[in-house]
Amino acid sequence: MQSLSIKTFFGTEIHFTIFKPPSIPEEQITRPLLVFLHYWGGSSATWHKLTSYKSPFSLSNEYPCIAIDLRGWGLSTGPPSAPDHSITPTASDVISVLTHLNTDPTTSHLFKNGIIIVGHSMGAKVVLATLNRVPDASLGLVKGLVLVAPSPPTPLVLPPDMSEQQRGAYSSEQSIRWTVENVLSNKELLTDDDFSIIIRDSSKGNTFAKDGWLLHGMQEDISLDLRNAGLRPAAKGLKIEVLAGELDIVEQKDRVEQEVVQALRSNGFHVDFTVLKGVKHLIPLEDPEKISHCSSRFELKKREFIMLPKVLMSNAASVVVLCSALVDGTRALQHEVRYRRSNTSLTPNGKKAGSAGGNAVSFWEPHLGWRYDWNSKQSSSHNTEYVPMLWGDGDASDQDAQKYQEFQNLRTTPTYLLGFNEPDCSPPDSSSIAEDKGAQVWNDLIAPWGQKGVLLGSPAMCKQANEDWLYPFESQISRGWDFTAIHVYKNSMDGVNKDLDHYWDTYGKPIWVTEFGCVDDQNGFTPCSDQSEINLFINDIVDLFEGDDRVYAYAYIDGNGLGDVWLPTSNGQLTESGQTYLSAISKYS
Repeated sequence: MQSLSIKTFFGTEIHFTIFKPPSIPEEQITRPLLVFLHYWGGSSATWHKLTSYKSPFSLSNEYPCIAIDLRGWGLSTGPPSAPDHSITPTASDVISVLTHLNTDPTTSHLFKNGIIIVGHSMGAKVVLATLNRVPDASLGLVKGLVLVAPSPPTPLVLPPDMSEQQRGAYSSEQSIRWTVENVLSNKELLTDDDFSIIIRDSSKGNTFAKDGWLLHGMQEDISLDLRNAGLRPAAKGLKIEVLAGELDIVEQKDRVEQEVVQALRSNGFHVDFTVLKGVKHLIPLEDPEKISHCSSRFELKKREFIMLPKVLMSNAASVVVLCSALVDGTRALQHEVRYRRSNTSLTPNGKKAGSAGGNAVSFWEPHLGWRYDWNSKQSSSHNTEYVPMLWGDGDASDQDAQKYQEFQNLRTTPTYLLGFNEPDCSPPDSSSIAEDKGAQVWNDLIAPWGQKGVLLGSPAMCKQANEDWLYPFESQISRGWDFTAIHVYKNSMDGVNKDLDHYWDTYGKPIWVTEFGCVDDQNGFTPCSDQSEINLFINDIVDLFEGDDRVYAYAYIDGNGLGDVWLPTSNGQLTESGQTYLSAISKYS
């Protein structure tokens, strides 16, 4: 047994315990890694009947196991904010722990046979949020999920008086014991050690963690995460075991079947649902044997694994192992990952083509999936989906301050939301924001939209493949982006691919090219001025973006210092460049 901790975000240190089969040499372990996530009020010790070597129900004698203290519980700390203890930031911590272990030479072998993630109640909701934050390339590691008395992915808003009652349930040793005996468990199935662990853990949880679930996590809607996960090719056929207690009054069996099991099945997952006789909510302590049986039911096939050269960060980070049952070498595997099929929910209205700026939208509109104009509210009326943006932190100029204020007044929930415009360069065309200030603004104004289900785009860099801003920024944010927004200013497809390769290899997330233009960026950022060169560039880059499944969306920028020949309109009509873009995108929609 090994007790460790890592720092994930500001004020957050996540503790976890590793259990390795004591009598099996590391090279002979053939079972997957079991990852345990506890309920609201618990800790890694909630799973002691499954992880203790001396327990008659122990899995740790045959399986490598990791039990995590979620932020604010057990020995883990968290930020001084209840919203930062909701589901999404907690899922980010889980990814961080897995990434740390998988990149550490002393623990990376634990992943060689894949993983099974086991979550209880609140922890089960965290499992579902975690699943969609693992890139397709790494999703093959996940052999299955076990959801024990799971909280549903949909929101549950308690009346204020009931919320206060729940908060009071963990206010003293007496209230905890009463809650366990009368609400959470069949007390006859618990030992004195169980009661001691529950009372200690429920008392020790910090106030922000307790309120984080009651006021935010319980109300957080992760249905979109579930839907997006189900659309991903790597998740097809993923087996999920769901367990409910016959007598559970917290997550009642009928509700679990209707709101969890049916939701999973409707999103394409293979689900087995079992109701356990005579137990309530604390199934890991009341009936650990059933969880043990679930973990052993997954049919596992040995796979080979290849380590990626870089950590792929997802929110905090993502698991960095690629798996393939039949690998013909690194190149073949990388090709499979690079050109995987797109997740249509990240391609607006199923059309990648878009417009940065509104001058030509009325001409291109039948073939556009989206548009934006660097503002949070649209200044013109079109049918094409509008994507709002927070341009800067309000300090770059009076115009930036106005945009910042308008963003704060945003009330309509969009489908997509873009982060800062070129915070790594100076005004007036770029927002010039320090990484730590950018993270603060992101956490305050953008991350909350992500918790509502809005798909977030990263800040877009000015320096293209030479950027050094985004990586340190990512380590400081509480909720990561869903797709990486990039700017591409090149005059060759080799240059375009260099940019795409950088962002894909570094961050491992779907890419939106929110600006592209024909520019010689090796000689003083010189815009292309030859019409034939521009026409060829437009046709080539549209074909490249449409054929590269790392790219989920792209947008032609309608001017702003790129010369007169690049402009898509003149005197209210399409120019040759604008017509060339129209013809190019018309082939695909």
